[in-house]
Amino acid sequence: MPSTNSAAVNVASAPSAADAAVTRAVPLARLRSALVLAPPVLAAIWLGSPLFAVMVVVGAIVLSYEWWRLCGDGSRITAVALMAGVAAAPVAASAGSMPLALGCTAIATGALLALGPRRGWARTWTAAGPLYLGLPCALLIWLRGDPIDGRETILWLFAVVWASDIGAYLAGRTFGGPRLAPRISPGKTWSGAVGGVAAAAAVGCLVAYGFGHDHPARALAIAALFSLIAQLGDLAESWVKR
Repeated sequence: MPSTNSAAVNVASAPSAADAAVTRAVPLARLRSALVLAPPVLAAIWLGSPLFAVMVVVGAIVLSYEWWRLCGDGSRITAVALMAGVAAAPVAASAGSMPLALGCTAIATGALLALGPRRGWARTWTAAGPLYLGLPCALLIWLRGDPIDGRETILWLFAVVWASDIGAYLAGRTFGGPRLAPRISPGKTWSGAVGGVAAAAAVGCLVAYGFGHDHPARALAIAALFSLIAQLGDLAESWVKR
């Protein structure tokens, strides 16, 4: 029969064992998600529009719904207006008109500022959705539409962003260390940030070289800059949540 002390140790260690199991399960879940989602995304990039445009528009609608939830407004009318406003820009870009996409973004932003929620900063954050989400989605479609470099540009961009996320995650879990911004995003570390930049730079250089570009060092520098921008975007979203 176990002693009282050993029983206490077993009880105390149970949460730690559960936490360890969850910690092991998270990377596996992310890996499974990547294996499921990456092939159709890469296929859409490779084939181009209309498949790529449909993927981006659907993604914009999903993102706008999450943005609506993040902004804390409970109005379903606002949610529909936000999703329509965000989707308008990539739809216009898919029709081949970036000026129209810019106009749709401006109109949607103005309409949400005028008609959106009236509680505190909710209206401002909601109205920022078309600019923060819709315009970048429109630019993705516009870039992919380049008949010469469009496919390579988007593949390179996705490879850099994915490498940045994976590198930051692996470096942060492996090395740990001081927190990058504990009040905004407690899970992010300086080692993760450096790992993300390094991974993005390396992958950006290799992919550019694989595509036959003559200046892979330039691609390395741009990829590192994109990684910094992506990580700052993550911090900005974490700041909005709080």
